Amino acid sequence: MTKNNLIKLHIDSYTGQGSTTKSGKNTLPTQPQASYETLCDAISEFDDNFDILMNNLIKDVNNNPGKYKTGNFYGSPTCGSGVTIFPNLKLGHGYTGHIAALWSNPNGTMAATVSKKFRLNGNKKQYTIVGIEPPYGGKPGFGIFTDGFFKEYACSTGLGEDEFIFHSSSSGLLSAQGENVRWMIDKGLCAGYKLGCFYYFNKFTSSLMFPSGNHTKKELKQLENDMWNVTI
Repeated sequence: MTKNNLIKLHIDSYTGQGSTTKSGKNTLPTQPQASYETLCDAISEFDDNFDILMNNLIKDVNNNPGKYKTGNFYGSPTCGSGVTIFPNLKLGHGYTGHIAALWSNPNGTMAATVSKKFRLNGNKKQYTIVGIEPPYGGKPGFGIFTDGFFKEYACSTGLGEDEFIFHSSSSGLLSAQGENVRWMIDKGLCAGYKLGCFYYFNKFTSSLMFPSGNHTKKELKQLENDMWNVTI
């Protein structure tokens, strides 16, 4: 599970290859469940289906270029982040497609990823699976985030899940001490656990943010020490 979860899209280059249904969408290799016995079961399904769902999402961009013209963007680049977000695309079974324009170059670059909301058997709590790509201290992979995490993120930053996915999920420094994990992103500090092959985050605070710019190994070490000294 070390795939690039935020995939840059080039609308004119996609050929739509692959086995499809009559509706033109690729069938999923693993049948989605209404709920799951364990978090690992949900992650396993998400990992199995991720590439096909991304193909379906890219097809929607390529087959409907009018939906993704500048005039159909909503909002302005978020907090100077250079990210403009399109309305989400519901893919069924709790899966959501997220599409945005990243304005890191003069012409803008389309980017997309997939998330999934789910519940465990007999549990009313909702979780969200999101791909994360911390540039320092961790490899690209999948993270499970609680609703409480996103509520704290929204209250502290005024931003939503889409902004987290396209702006914060590929930022910062991740550090693990045993099963405990801290992840300092551009908007604050995430706390949780490393559970097997994925991360689980249930706490957030804006009291410590990852600074912009390039950082030396000494600076990164100091930042790592700082985030473990914060009480969340």
